[in-house]
Formats: sequence, structure tokens, C-alpha cells
Amino acid sequence: MIGHPSDFHRLFDLPDSGVRAMSSLRIGGQSRSPFSSFNLADHVGDDPNCVAGNRQTLVGLGMPGQPVWLNQVHGNRVIEVISPSIHDESLTADGATTRQKGVVLGVLTADCLPILLSSADGKRIASVHAGWRGIVSDVLEVAVSMFNANEGILAWIGPGIGACHFEVGPEFKDWFPSVFFHPGHRPGHDYLDLMGVAEARLRAAGVSQVVQANLCTVCSVDRFFSYRKEGDTGRMVTAIWRQ
Repeated sequence: MIGHPSDFHRLFDLPDSGVRAMSSLRIGGQSRSPFSSFNLADHVGDDPNCVAGNRQTLVGLGMPGQPVWLNQVHGNRVIEVISPSIHDESLTADGATTRQKGVVLGVLTADCLPILLSSADGKRIASVHAGWRGIVSDVLEVAVSMFNANEGILAWIGPGIGACHFEVGPEFKDWFPSVFFHPGHRPGHDYLDLMGVAEARLRAAGVSQVVQANLCTVCSVDRFFSYRKEGDTGRMVTAIWRQ
């Protein structure tokens, strides 16, 4: 796994906060190709029994329970979760936040950015699914707005497609500042630093500390699922909870 459940705690020096987080790899599960092997998504065409087995394995790694599995749609809705017993797959959102202990907030990704947030005292946490569409739609700003900025907000940007592989068309320059582009291989195309965009927008929204995992899913397809590289593939989870 990327990150023992205490890594988020260590990254942000949250003494006695009880905040824990993890991000899964693609290895060590039951799923067969092209979802091999630790696929945690039930919407990609994988065998449901394999997904269920992988999710049970996930909980056994130290979580207090199953994550709240969202129906992610590349939008900007962030929901408040008040009970660890909510596992309604009709929950359509691209982020979740809570103040409750024992509630695991997770997002599924395979190139989009998984972003975790915590207040400095660890009393409010959030997870965000941040692809380029969601970022354009202000999903990060919506998530940050659910915190008290005076308490200090911390963020971690997990494994996602890096600037080394995210080649985009000229229309993207209407949505993102030019500083985040560098020339691509195809005429009229550029590489976009989506991680840099996310960090800049988080800081502008009031996040006081941002840590980048600096892990590209396309570069390390042996460890991560990558939709852009593979097409049919599985999904990893990045999750956060309060003990």
C-alpha cells in the first residue's frame, strides 16, 4: 500500500489528532485482467465477487469500516456524512466531508487526482475526486468552503496523471493558466500540470499546507491503474478517517 494508515498523520504533524489515511495500489487482490488485481470499483465491468472480496481485504488493512462509496460524476458536489452506516451507492458526489469519528471517506481514481483534506486540529476531514472537469467546476473550492479557514486547512494530493503524460488540446488553455502548460509531442497540443493546478487552487482557496505525492499513475502502471494508458482497467481508493 502507498502509505501506512499513519502517513497522513506524520505528513502534517497532527499530534494526537487521530486522523489516518491510505491510498491503495493495484496489486494484491482477486480481480483478473484487465482489472488485475486489487480493483475496488464496482462500475468498471469487473466480477462483483472479486470487487466484494477486495473491499473486504481493504477493511482488514486497518480501517474502521467500509468507505462511503460515492457515485463520482466529475462534478462539484461535496456531501456531509454524519454516520458510518451510510453506504448508499446512489450518493452522487465527487467529494465528502465529516466531523464524525469512524467514518471512512474514500474516492476512486485511475488518473484523476485523489485529494485529502484535514483541519489542523483533525476535527474535520474530506476526500475529493479531482479530475480536470471537477477542478474546472470548482470542486476543490467547494470542499475547502466546508472547513473553518481560521483553524488551518491541510491537503495531500495523491497519485494521479502527471504533467509528463497529460497531453491536452488547445481548448484547455481557456480553462487553465498558461504557466501550467509545456509543449506536447503533437502539433497544437501541450502537457498540463494538473497537480500544479490543484495545488495552486487549493492555496488560493485558503489551504495553508499542501503536500504532493508526486506519483504519476501512467509512469507506474505496474503499481497504479491508469485509464489513459489502459482503457479498461480498475480503480484505486484513497481514503481518510478519524480514529
